[in-house]
Amino acid sequence: MRSPEQKVNISSNHFEIRRRLVSLIAETTSSLNVGAAFVIAAAKFSIKFRVSLTDPRFARYLSLVGVHLGLVNDLYSYNKELRALNNGETSDMINLVDVMETVTSLQGIDDAKSVAFALKLQLEQQMIDELEKLRAQGLSDEEWWFLDVVASTAVVNVMFCMATSRYGGKAARIGSGSNTAGV
Repeated sequence: MRSPEQKVNISSNHFEIRRRLVSLIAETTSSLNVGAAFVIAAAKFSIKFRVSLTDPRFARYLSLVGVHLGLVNDLYSYNKELRALNNGETSDMINLVDVMETVTSLQGIDDAKSVAFALKLQLEQQMIDELEKLRAQGLSDEEWWFLDVVASTAVVNVMFCMATSRYGGKAARIGSGSNTAGV
């Protein structure tokens, strides 16, 4: 680990950093969406550990985190994506909330968001359960730190998506009184 006095020369290390991130992403793309693979690889890269992202012990947990990252993004970005669709900025709506409302008998977007939120809570419980199973396996401190950083990344993703004005902030929350709040 570097001491606080040591500086990293970004310009001389740029290609090495890029190569390592691409390598880390490649390790995970077989089982996760690309966005989740990048986030998990960046979390690993940030702590400079040699934990393998393809370690079978972590596969289920990392897969759950990957699904969680995507679900949270869909839940909180729905209004932004709908605005883009309505404004002609995109021709496709690829969002879990929209799918839930379209293929079920739910009574509007707030209900679809509520179901997506319930799925998020179920995923979080599955993530906790998986961490409990991993606890029984006698992982090293380095492996636990990696899992902690990945969990922290998922938590920060939720907080960012809930609070950012990019996704509509308070106006886009579930039960905001309008099925198209912030649109």
